[in-house]
Amino acid sequence: MRDSNAEVTEVAMNGVSNDGSLRQVRRISAVMVWACRALMVVMPLALVGYWGWAGPQSLAAQGNVPPSLLMAPLANWQRVVSALVMAVPLVLLLWGVMQAQRCFVLFARGEVFTSRTTASLRRFSGWVATAALAAILASAVISVVLTVTNPPICGSLPSGSGPTMCSRCFSRPRCG
Repeated sequence: MRDSNAEVTEVAMNGVSNDGSLRQVRRISAVMVWACRALMVVMPLALVGYWGWAGPQSLAAQGNVPPSLLMAPLANWQRVVSALVMAVPLVLLLWGVMQAQRCFVLFARGEVFTSRTTASLRRFSGWVATAALAAILASAVISVVLTVTNPPICGSLPSGSGPTMCSRCFSRPRCG
């Protein structure tokens, strides 16, 4: 019995399939094309739904803010701005999903190990990495948006680093 990876490689090199493994790759790839298309519709809707209806504790977690630091109820503008901020990494991720979809389209056509599929995979990984970095930055921006309506704090800022120092910064006693 031959290794299926070796056969897929042979199919890519010679265009010949002995037991239908290329047919299976094409069938699975066609399903993945539709999965990518579904993600491109569902994920933006999920983002809007999440920021529109999730509770303050869940939203605080998105900004790495302890829920106790949300001193006032969240205003609608805070939800909208936070959703827009999180839309940036989502758009980058969806651009990567579109690259994956292109790759799966090529697989479904029988182009398995070609320069076009390799380029699509490379672009996919680049966009996903960019989206991950953007999500880190977006989390910091969201922490500011969610706590901007808090009253001012008294005293000097503590020195040091890490999450506990940041929490101490925000949880100083209020002036007045």
